[in-house]
Amino acid sequence: MKKSAFIGGLSLALVAAGATSALYACGGSKKKNDPAPTGDGAGSGGGLAENSVMTLSGALQLAGTSTALNLLDDAPALSDLKIFCVTFTSPPVAGEGTIAADGKFSLELAAAQQAVGCFILKGDEQVATLVFKDPSKKSLNGSDKTSQRQAFSDSTDLGSIVLDLTTGQAVVDVSKITTVKDTTTANSAESAYDFTGTYTMSNVPFDLPKGYGGVCAEGEGEENRDCRGPRDGESIWFKRVNGTFVADNSPAYGIMIWQSEDAFKACGSTLGISYEDLKAKAGVDLSASGVSGGPFTFSADLVDGWKSPTATLRYPQMKMERTEIAGYQGNKQYFKSYERCIWQSQGPSSLALNNPPQGPNCTIVNGEGYSFFVQSEDTGCKVDGKPFKLDDWRDMQCEQESLAGGLNKNTCTKTVDAGTVTC
Repeated sequence: MKKSAFIGGLSLALVAAGATSALYACGGSKKKNDPAPTGDGAGSGGGLAENSVMTLSGALQLAGTSTALNLLDDAPALSDLKIFCVTFTSPPVAGEGTIAADGKFSLELAAAQQAVGCFILKGDEQVATLVFKDPSKKSLNGSDKTSQRQAFSDSTDLGSIVLDLTTGQAVVDVSKITTVKDTTTANSAESAYDFTGTYTMSNVPFDLPKGYGGVCAEGEGEENRDCRGPRDGESIWFKRVNGTFVADNSPAYGIMIWQSEDAFKACGSTLGISYEDLKAKAGVDLSASGVSGGPFTFSADLVDGWKSPTATLRYPQMKMERTEIAGYQGNKQYFKSYERCIWQSQGPSSLALNNPPQGPNCTIVNGEGYSFFVQSEDTGCKVDGKPFKLDDWRDMQCEQESLAGGLNKNTCTKTVDAGTVTC
């Protein structure tokens, strides 16, 4: 198979009765007799009534460093952050809470018995995701099972949570929480919801919560250049795989995600992993699933066993590598042409770009070279010492300073509504 024809494989997870998504809507085929999903944790067995208001609280501790927000000077203060949680129902229900200087937080949302996902934000930018770890369950590689959503039967203290800015994760050990609702209690293969079928992506008919985006516009136009998600009208194929847990022979279900059913068949109609490895690493037996065990069938012309020689990027990309020049660590970006522009009365300014000219005062100059972007405490744009995203670079006032190794340091300033931006 070609790599471009494959977008997923096997994910070992128990299929909850109502897994839904707040990212995009899907319409597809399913068996007529299958019961429709009613939401994670439907029909709870204790705690608050479903969708009642519950409180989530805990305490964060900072660790690591973050580049997600260009926080290269100092770690963010906990009081600069906030926590945002949202359900995966349609429409979603959200709640937001501030984080105190000592890391303590609390928020309310009407989501008892429902699965929620939580995120740490600085302003509207995502810093980290809450990851719920369950040591009693295992993933395909034998590690503790993790999920980015969890249901709770009552108000819950999540305890002390380490927010690792390097990984962008804040891990919660659910084995220490008594109000965790087990949404993975599976029905028999006959009564459990079978979602197998082809689904088509489209935007949901309601406003998305913070941190979520809709589908990309259809086609390959410039409006999709920065869109990395599925496209409007794009199809995806899900297959439910039936199995049992080795420990107690209770039902277990796998999810296979492919571009299409034809792609699944072209790659061998297999799990991609042997039955024996699944038993040893995940404690799950899929030998009676009707899907053969073993590796996928790949095309013989793939380079290194996985790279398609005919694959191309959707948009032009410049080669980049991590390196050191004159004692400075940074990213070296190569170009084969650059754009020379005259911006108002500031004189000529050369920019290494692969984009076409953006205005009548710009011309493309053919010539190979590279730009070197140093990562240090001084890089990036800031207002009053805090990171700032600058979208309009016109009218910048710049000064250049020569550094060792033939490097130049450019310092540019501009006044905006938030104050003076220094880049």
